[in-house]
Amino acid sequence: MNKITFPFLLLLMSLTAIGQSNLAEAKTKLKQLKEGVILVRLFTNDAKISGLEAAGKTMEARKAAEQQQRENKDILLSFSQVFQFCPVYFFY
Repeated sequence: MNKITFPFLLLLMSLTAIGQSNLAEAKTKLKQLKEGVILVRLFTNDAKISGLEAAGKTMEARKAAEQQQRENKDILLSFSQVFQFCPVYFFY
């Protein structure tokens, strides 16, 4: 039992020391992330909608466009209501 316990304790102590030395670096990186921004690309499905319209399926094209608008709105609302870490910008 002692033969296993001692190396394990040494390993645990070294991992703790490594973790503490990286704590300052982690705090610095976290601060840099907080000062940044997140860019979120929203989709348009233009190719799909154009293809449906070209095929004469205007009702399906309209439904696809509406569905994509709902998904984009859900993404936008989710980020604006839940994510507060840093600014979020949306683009197409």
